[in-house]
Amino acid sequence: MLNVEARQASRQTTADFPKLGKRQGKRGDKKQEIIFNHLIKKKEFIMANESKVAQVGTIDLHSLTNDAHFIYMKDVEKVIEEDEGAKTVARIQTAVKALKEAVKEEDERLILSKKSQYTEQIAAKDRERDSIFRGYRTAVKGMLRMPVAKMAEAAADLWQHLKDYNIDPDMQLERETSRMMNLVADLDYKLAPQVQLLGLKPYVDALRAANDTVEELLATRTDDRSQQIAGALRKARLASDEAYLDTVRLINAMAVVGTEKSLTPLINYLNANIKRYKEQVMTRGKKKDDDRPEKYGGDNTTTARTADTLTAADENS
Repeated sequence: MLNVEARQASRQTTADFPKLGKRQGKRGDKKQEIIFNHLIKKKEFIMANESKVAQVGTIDLHSLTNDAHFIYMKDVEKVIEEDEGAKTVARIQTAVKALKEAVKEEDERLILSKKSQYTEQIAAKDRERDSIFRGYRTAVKGMLRMPVAKMAEAAADLWQHLKDYNIDPDMQLERETSRMMNLVADLDYKLAPQVQLLGLKPYVDALRAANDTVEELLATRTDDRSQQIAGALRKARLASDEAYLDTVRLINAMAVVGTEKSLTPLINYLNANIKRYKEQVMTRGKKKDDDRPEKYGGDNTTTARTADTLTAADENS
C-alpha cells in the first residue's frame, strides 16, 4: 500500500515540472511559432526574389582605359544622383555622395597625368614610326613577285627578316622600340646589300630616325614625378571602383528585399550602359601589353590604332 502511494506521489511531482525546451503556457508557444513562421517566409521570399529580380550587372572596371573609366563613373554618378527613386533612399544618397567625391579626385589626377610634356610627342612619333614601318613592310611584300630573280630573292630575305622579328605596331612601346632598334641595325649592316638593291634605304633611314626619337622621349619621361602621377591616378581609380561597388551592392540588396520597386528604371539603365560599354568600348583595339592605367604618361586611349594595323593575315595574303 505504501509503495502504491509513493509511486502516485512521484508521478504527480514529475508532472509539475515543465518539459525541457518548451515554454509554459499556450500563449508563449503561439508567439514563438508566429516569429518562426515569419522568419521562414521572409527567407523564402528573399531567396525567390534573388533569382528573378532585376539587379545591376558586373563590369570589368580594370579593363577600361583611363578616359573611359572616368566617363563611365561620371555617368553612373550623375544618373543615380538624379534618379527620382534613388533620391528617396537616404542610404543610396550617402553612397553616391562618396562616389562623387572619389570621381572628383580621379578627374583631378587624370588631368595631371595628361599634362606630361612628353605625352603628345611620344604619341605623335610613335604613329609616325608605325606608318613608316607599315610602308617598308608593304614595299618588301610587293617585291616578292619581282620578275628579276635577284630582286625577288633579296625581297624574300627581307620578308623573312620581318617575320623573324615579328614586330606588331600595337605591341607595348618599349618592346616595340627595342625590336625596331635591332631590326634597323640589321638593315644597316647585315642586310645592307638587299636594302640597297631594292632601293629601300630611305625607308630604313626614316625608320631609324623616328625610332631613335621615340627612345629618347621614353627615357626622358621616366622620371620620379611622372611615376608619382601615374601611381596617384591608379589609387584614385581604385577608390572610385570601391565607391561604385558599394553603391551597386546597396541598390541590389534593396532590389532583392523588394522594398524599393522604384529603383527598377535605374537598374535597367545601368545594365544597358554596362552592355554598351562591353560591346562598344571594351572591344576596341589597344596596345596588347598595356600596363593600365598608365600609357603615354597616363592616357592610353591614344593607342587604339586599329584602322591600318598589319596583322598576321597580311603575311598569308
